[in-house]
Amino acid sequence: MKPLFTPSQKKVLFFDVNQTMVMRTTSFEDSFKETWQEFTARLETGEDNDWNADEVYRKYRTAWQARSKMKQPGAEKQDLQEKALKEAVQDTGLTVHRTFSRDFFQRIKEKQHRSKTLYPQVNETLAALAPHYTLAVISNSRRDDVHNIMHQFGLISFFPEERWFTAKKLSHKKPNNHLFKEAMTALKATPSQCVMIGNSYRHDVCGAWKAGIDDAVWLQRTSPKKNIPSGRGKKKLIVINQFEQLLELFM
Repeated sequence: MKPLFTPSQKKVLFFDVNQTMVMRTTSFEDSFKETWQEFTARLETGEDNDWNADEVYRKYRTAWQARSKMKQPGAEKQDLQEKALKEAVQDTGLTVHRTFSRDFFQRIKEKQHRSKTLYPQVNETLAALAPHYTLAVISNSRRDDVHNIMHQFGLISFFPEERWFTAKKLSHKKPNNHLFKEAMTALKATPSQCVMIGNSYRHDVCGAWKAGIDDAVWLQRTSPKKNIPSGRGKKKLIVINQFEQLLELFM
């Protein structure tokens, strides 16, 4: 079958990272509860439900959501997490200080990182695409997280560090067009020479369209909850459900 795109038409393929190339098998909720149980294992909790991991997590999510809505410009995520955790455990008698909070959420982060794995056929697909296209990353993840993923899974050969585009400010995150424009400028590519590939319709597809990139590939591994248009004016949306289907589009 004739590919939809060719190297003569397209120069750069932008990829999202998490849930596009890399799968997280353990949720934040599961990691939170497991970490809470580890931190309180030696404490005398009796039968008090205030110590129950499910209840503490429920209270934390409620506090976090409330504080996130009231977030002031420049507020650090670490500070919001600490305040939300304090609210969640205030009835337990446990004192949450800066060191406790930092260690608690660092443990959660480590658990989630260890739970990550590549989706099937990612390496093989990238290896086939790399000789013909410039591959780059546009991610809302922290740069150090992208660094760990690239090295842990051997993706650095496909995505050298100068082709990682991550937000330095919250306002720069997708679907804002900032990262897309920064990436195209750095790689000397026009919007018509680029395609965005990601798992989020809002962040990846709509973000690319806002930046003037007409062609986007939505990696939708599960059925969408609502009907998504196949395009918007001249902007095209191609939907696939397996990573290796990219070869049918570009090779």
